[in-house]
Amino acid sequence: MENIKLILKSSTYYPKSLLTLKQPPEFLLAIGNIDLLNTFSIGIVGARACTTQSILLTKQLVNELCNRNITILSGMADGIDCIAHETCIEAHGKTIAVIGSGFDIAEKRRIFSNILDNDGLILSEYFPDIPAFPYNFPRRNQILVSLAKSIIAVEIHIKSGTMITAEEALKQRVPLFTFPGDIYDKKYHGNNLLLTRGAFCINSYLDIIDKLKKIYPTQNFSSTHSSTPHIKIPTEFQKIYAIIEEAPQDINTIARKFNLPLKNLQSQLTLMELENIIYKRQNIYYIYNK
Repeated sequence: MENIKLILKSSTYYPKSLLTLKQPPEFLLAIGNIDLLNTFSIGIVGARACTTQSILLTKQLVNELCNRNITILSGMADGIDCIAHETCIEAHGKTIAVIGSGFDIAEKRRIFSNILDNDGLILSEYFPDIPAFPYNFPRRNQILVSLAKSIIAVEIHIKSGTMITAEEALKQRVPLFTFPGDIYDKKYHGNNLLLTRGAFCINSYLDIIDKLKKIYPTQNFSSTHSSTPHIKIPTEFQKIYAIIEEAPQDINTIARKFNLPLKNLQSQLTLMELENIIYKRQNIYYIYNK
């Protein structure tokens, strides 16, 4: 593979944060825009088999961060990782992938070329022909966490690579954010456990910027959008929108007022969230950017 750059410890591009590791990598292999190593980056990680809610949260988070010129860092795994990279690209943002194999193995995936075609960066500690051995990934996670200013863990199963990454963030004292989840849903048991171990709690993607401003007071988090564009509400959503516009509502109240079965209403509300018309915080629906 052409255009692979070797970044030695002596290089000005070698991230100084990696030197805090007990065993810093002797070198990194990079392909793409290595100038991204000098940008403010936040890691987003989560489950491979992820829920619709987690996908929505990831897209909202990435759009919010890209809107503030923050580089999105992830691991190019299926699920939340790839959604984070792809949403960043769609938002014309900057993204870095840290992978647990060599480039020759990873380039077979569509997301690999998509990142590079959009001025992104892919990093590895492994030579191009090294397969994605399971024991590569704890080390990959160490590097990913060390490069990030913060880590956001969206959906965390107890026994998962995401849990290992989140625990690595706590170990390295890199600020870790996560969302509280349903205590009866095992998909979110890791989220709730990490909140007892020192992770910052965020109830909505809108909370993240406020939290980051407090942790990094000298960083500019200004939005690149000078004003909020007018949202045109599609006809099929207007009645629901009108109910929520009166005051924030829970789904049962909306269903009662709208006289619609919960199952049908839930799909409508999810579509409205995906269109950034409304957002949900602790099971209450609000008008977006009102």
